[in-house]
Amino acid sequence: MNNEEFANTIYYASTLRPLIGVDVGGTKTRVDIMQNGITDSWTVPSDSWRVNSDDVLEDDMHRLGEIIVSRLEQLTDCPQACMHMPVICVGLHGGDFPEQLILAHSQLTDCCPGTVMVVNDAELLGPAIGMYESINMVVGTGSNIAGQTSDHAMLRTGGYGFGWLLSDFGSAPSLARESVREFLLDATIHGEDVAMQDALWPLLVERLDIRAVTELPLAIGTHISETEWGSLAPLVFTAIDNGSHVARATLDFAVDVLGGSVELLIAKGAVGNAVVAAGGVITHQPVMQQLLCKRLMQVRARSLTLHILDRPPIDGALALAARKCLELAN
Repeated sequence: MNNEEFANTIYYASTLRPLIGVDVGGTKTRVDIMQNGITDSWTVPSDSWRVNSDDVLEDDMHRLGEIIVSRLEQLTDCPQACMHMPVICVGLHGGDFPEQLILAHSQLTDCCPGTVMVVNDAELLGPAIGMYESINMVVGTGSNIAGQTSDHAMLRTGGYGFGWLLSDFGSAPSLARESVREFLLDATIHGEDVAMQDALWPLLVERLDIRAVTELPLAIGTHISETEWGSLAPLVFTAIDNGSHVARATLDFAVDVLGGSVELLIAKGAVGNAVVAAGGVITHQPVMQQLLCKRLMQVRARSLTLHILDRPPIDGALALAARKCLELAN
C-alpha cells in the first residue's frame, strides 16, 4: 500500500465512523478525533490524569475514558448517532503485559462508547506509516522493542521492565550511564592520565563541574535520575564527533544490544521485514541510525530494513482504528 492509498483508506474509514486515536506517553497524552477526514487534536500532561505512568490502574483508566468522552462531546458537528459508534485505539505507555492491556481495555470499554482497542504505545509505530507487520523500536528516554506474531499476539524484548537505571540500552540515560562506566573502566585499566585524554573527559568536566577522575562517580551518583542522566546523552554524541573511543564503544555496544533484541523477537515468532524506529535519541542521531542499519544487516533470519518514523505515533492509533472500522463494516 503506497502513501496515497494508505491516507485514502483512513479517510474513507473516518466517513463511516469517528476514529479516535490516543497516544499515552510518559510525559503527555494526545487525543485525535478524525471525522470525515477532519482531525481535531488535544494534548494534556499525562500526570494530569495518571497517578502511575509505569502501571495500569483502574482509576487512571477511568479518568482517561472521561477525557476521551469529553473530547468527543465537544465536537459540535458530530451527529448524535455517531456519538455511540466511534472506533477508539489507545497506545498505552506502561501497558507492557497482556493482563495490563486487558485491564485497560475493560475499564475503557465500560466508560467509552463504540469499539475500544488498547495496544502498547510502541505498537503504534509501524501502523503510522502503513506497516502493520513490523518490528517497532522506541529509543528515547527509554528503550522498548515490540512485535507481533502471525496471530497478532504481542511480543516484547529489549529488557523491558528492567528500567533505565540498569537496562534500557540505547536510551538517553543508558548512554550516559554506560559511557561513564566505560570511561572509569578505561581509567582503571590504563590509568587516569590516559583516560583523561579521551574526548569525552573535557565534556564531563565542564558539564559536571569536576576536575579529577575520582570526582566523577560521586558527581554521577549525586544526580541519579532518569532526567538528569538522560540530559548527559548529547555529550556522548558530541564526544563521538570529537573522536572519543569511549563514547564510540558505548554506542557500539548499545546498538549491538538493540540488534540482538530484534533477533530475539524474530526467534520468538515476530513477523515483518521492517524495523520502524522512533524516539528522541534514534530520530536525532544519524550516526546511531547508520550503525543500527549495519547491525540489522547481520541478522541472518531475514532481510530487514530500518525506517525512522517521520510522523507522530498518534497516526498509528488512527490507522489501527481505521482498520478495525473497516473490519466492522464488512
